[in-house]
Amino acid sequence: MTLIQHLEELRRVLIVSLVCWVVGSAIGLAASGVVIDLLVRPLQYLHQPLHYFSPMGYFTIHLKVGMVVGLVLALPFVLHQAWTFVAPGLKPNERRFAAPLLISSIVLFALGGGLAYFFLYIAVRIIGAVSHDSSCDRTGPTPSSRSAVWATW
Repeated sequence: MTLIQHLEELRRVLIVSLVCWVVGSAIGLAASGVVIDLLVRPLQYLHQPLHYFSPMGYFTIHLKVGMVVGLVLALPFVLHQAWTFVAPGLKPNERRFAAPLLISSIVLFALGGGLAYFFLYIAVRIIGAVSHDSSCDRTGPTPSSRSAVWATW
């Protein structure tokens, strides 16, 4: 293949991947309310709702969550497109490592995400127990959960 053909193939792969991400983000935006409820569930221990401190806060959080969910949904298609671009340049003995590497990467990523979500419950409980001061219940500052800080990635 010539350089121009490689660049055309790369452009095709990037466009298809971007379209998959946009479609996945539209689905993720529709499901973002459910995902946000799942992410905010550890805050229920502190009896704190999620607050938005700007007019665009509600929209921004839903958009960010929708885009990340869209990326997760589009990831199999994006990885397939990347594989179709890279595979012709690999030697046969290099290709045989691709499937185990891909499967183990996805499994370990999912396990890491689940572990982080599990430790989020523990961290919120510890922070809530340490930061609670009964002398400030009526007059002192109260903790607040800003949505922009809670869902920052």
